[in-house]
Amino acid sequence: MRQQGTRSRNRILLFIVALAVLIPLVLATAAAVGFVWAASTVERLGEPTPEPVTRTVALPSRGPAGVAIEATDPPVRLDIDLEDGVFVIRPGPPGSDVRVDGTYATAYYNLSHEYEPAADGDGRTVRIRLHRSRSFLIQLVAHAMNRTSSTPNDLTVTIPRGVPLAVDLTVRAGESRIDLGGLSLTDLVVDLAMGDHRLEFSEPVGLAPRRLRLDGGMGEIRFERLGNARATDVEASGHMGSVTVDLGGAWTPDAVANITLNNLMGELRLRAPAELRLVGGTEETPIAEVEGLAGAGEGSGDAVAGGPVLRLRVSTTMGETRLTRY
Repeated sequence: MRQQGTRSRNRILLFIVALAVLIPLVLATAAAVGFVWAASTVERLGEPTPEPVTRTVALPSRGPAGVAIEATDPPVRLDIDLEDGVFVIRPGPPGSDVRVDGTYATAYYNLSHEYEPAADGDGRTVRIRLHRSRSFLIQLVAHAMNRTSSTPNDLTVTIPRGVPLAVDLTVRAGESRIDLGGLSLTDLVVDLAMGDHRLEFSEPVGLAPRRLRLDGGMGEIRFERLGNARATDVEASGHMGSVTVDLGGAWTPDAVANITLNNLMGELRLRAPAELRLVGGTEETPIAEVEGLAGAGEGSGDAVAGGPVLRLRVSTTMGETRLTRY
């Protein structure tokens, strides 16, 4: 009995040793096969030569019965999702279509647009996407072989003024220069994931959104002249890197807006004109006492009595949020 037990333990031990040897060997073989396959695919695809594109995307302007959409109808939802490139997003003339111009690497990326009913049943959603058409492994090998740069695409998206839009904008990686001034916005959500990005409102919007949510990921992020957006709720955040939030612009004289700043890691710089009235979460809280906000008592300037009131809420996990008046 004792010898049988010893033999059983030896078999189990041998089985465990065999698995310990075979599993890494199988994984290494699979990785080698995958790399060879990816490398051969990259060789077959060749150089990612950017190809020119000019595309117009019509926004829904008529209902199902052919009746023109009225101002009281639900807004069109415009969902733009871009990655790996240098992108410009700007306002266009009233009555025009959304336009996409520039170049992109067609061998590795796919540019598409589609129409679908909105999730809540209101209006319609127009989606414009530039996304990778190859697997992550192929993209990784292409970068290792110097076949693709980090920004192989260069596109300009023009959005018409005068159309009520709920915009959801995502730039996953690369560089972007975004100007949403003059647009008619009912809602705006922006996610700038990684890279060098600047979003501004160069002029007051035609229709002010109730909510403005701006999320900066990793890199150098700037949100400028947010006063021209005239939103009642503004939330701006930074995750890792440097984020600048500028509250300049043409706030309405009687504006009361809630400004929420969330800073995870890095530096978040808040810039505000001297005449703006900044208070803590309530009008009874002096701005100099806002927790997590450095420089609140420096150069505060003279706020205009009866002018716009901006209520600040600041959350800082690791880093610093600093206020500068100008």
